Amino acid sequence: MSQRRNRVGKKIIFILLFTLAFLSLLPYVIPFGTPEHQVSAEEIAYENSSFFLVDGVNIHYRLWEPEQEPRGNVLLVHGLGGSTFSWRHNVQPLVGEGYRVMAVDLPGFGLSDRGPGTADSEKWIGQLFSLTAYKEEDSMWHLVGHSMGGGVVTAMSLEKPEKASSLALVCGAVYPPPFPRPFMGLMQLPPIQRWVGLLVSRGLTTPDRVADLLVSAYGRPPTPEEVDGYYLPLTVEGTEVTMMELNTGATLNMAFTLAERLDQVKTRAICIWGENDTWVPLAQGERLAGDLPWSELVVIPEAAHCPMETHALEFNEILLDFLQKNS
Repeated sequence: MSQRRNRVGKKIIFILLFTLAFLSLLPYVIPFGTPEHQVSAEEIAYENSSFFLVDGVNIHYRLWEPEQEPRGNVLLVHGLGGSTFSWRHNVQPLVGEGYRVMAVDLPGFGLSDRGPGTADSEKWIGQLFSLTAYKEEDSMWHLVGHSMGGGVVTAMSLEKPEKASSLALVCGAVYPPPFPRPFMGLMQLPPIQRWVGLLVSRGLTTPDRVADLLVSAYGRPPTPEEVDGYYLPLTVEGTEVTMMELNTGATLNMAFTLAERLDQVKTRAICIWGENDTWVPLAQGERLAGDLPWSELVVIPEAAHCPMETHALEFNEILLDFLQKNS
C-alpha cells in the first residue's frame, strides 16, 4: 500500500513540475499582441513636441509659456496608458492665468522611449527632476499627477520637497495593490511578468478595445478623437515591453515604500476625485486625504477616473483655486 502511495505521489509531483515548466516556457513562445499598424513617435508628434535625453532615454514633453512673467511652474504627469494628450483641456486655462506649463510623457509611454529598463518608477523621479532643472535650474514646480502619475509626483515631493510648490493628486494611485507583499514578490518571476505583458498587450491592440477601457475610465462612451488620442501612442513599437516592466520590483517597491511615508509629505496637497471612480475608488481618496498631513479632498460629482478630461470646467476651477492659494 505504501509503495502504491509513493508511486501516486511521485506521479502527482511529476505532473505538477511538468505543468509548471510548460506554463513557464509557453509565454515565450506566444508573440506579444501588436497593432496592425504601428507608428513612430515622430509621426504623431505635436507642433510643440520636444525631447530631452537623460540616462540614455529620450523623454517627450510639451511646454507652454504665458505671455507675461510666469507666476509659477506646473508639471503635469499622466496616468497608466496616458500621455500629454490627457491634459489637453487643462493647459490653456493654466497658461491663461499666468502659469508656465509642462506636460511630460513618462518613459515607456506616449512619445517617450520604450525599451528594457525604461518603465521604472524609481528612475522616473530623478529623470523628471533633471528635465525640470534643464528648463529652469533651481525652479519650484506645482506637481500635478493623475492616477499612476499621482504616485510619481508624491514621490517627487518626498525626494525634493524644496522643489515642490504644491501637490495635486487627481484620482491618485498612491497605495500598493491590495495583496500581501510576498505574493507580489511572486509577480516578479520572469514568466509571470511575460504573461502579464502578453495579456495587457493583447488587450490594447485595437481601437475598440481601447474604447472599452475608456468607457470605464470616463464613465461615458469616448469620442473618436479621445480613442485615437489614447490608442495611437500605444501603437508605438515597444509598448508591450512597458506593460511587462511595470510589474518589476522597483515599481512595486516604490508603491509599498510610498504608502509608509505619506505622513512625511510636507507639501500642501489637494486630492481631486471623481465621485464614480471605479479604477481608484473614492474611498482611497478619502484615505489619502487623511494620510497626507496638509491636504484637502474635493470630489467632482458624477465624474469617474478622468475628471480633468470629462469634467474639465469644474476640474480647472478647483485646480486653479488651489494653485493660486499656494503660489
